[in-house]
Amino acid sequence: MGARYLALGAAVMLLALAACAGPRNEAPSTSAQPAGQALTGLVFAYGVGAKNVLDTTRGTFTKDMIMASPITVPLRLSASELARVSRKMDEIGFFSYPADFSVPVAAGGGEITPFVTYRFAATTDAGTKVVKWADKAPSDDERALGLRSLAGLIESIIVAKSAYKKLPEAEGGYL
Repeated sequence: MGARYLALGAAVMLLALAACAGPRNEAPSTSAQPAGQALTGLVFAYGVGAKNVLDTTRGTFTKDMIMASPITVPLRLSASELARVSRKMDEIGFFSYPADFSVPVAAGGGEITPFVTYRFAATTDAGTKVVKWADKAPSDDERALGLRSLAGLIESIIVAKSAYKKLPEAEGGYL
């Protein structure tokens, strides 16, 4: 009977050790966001060369003026706007995307020129997750559609702000 208790105790200890020695979390920049964790900061760069930049940690937006110097203005997102972005990130599984996302060009398909480049740096209490993507190829890939949807939401919030509406139009264009 004593041997049985000893074996049971050893098994419990092994299970406890296995649980403690389970897979280690990666660095915060690649860790998954726990569901529903609040977004505390966002740096979102987009456009040709990702030169338009919203930085919620600084409360600024920089607009690419193409032929002229970029313009930076104060621009803040409200808590409800950050919450909308956070919910969209949860919805598309943003925190499971690779740091350098790409979609293969479909057979017979071509690349878009100029193409939009995105850089998302989302900060939560768990750390910062960075995802970069050069959207060069038309694709109906579910994850590509998810990132486009996230980018569209953030852009719509930006362009609705009065600070953005006061900015001049960019000069020139990209080929």
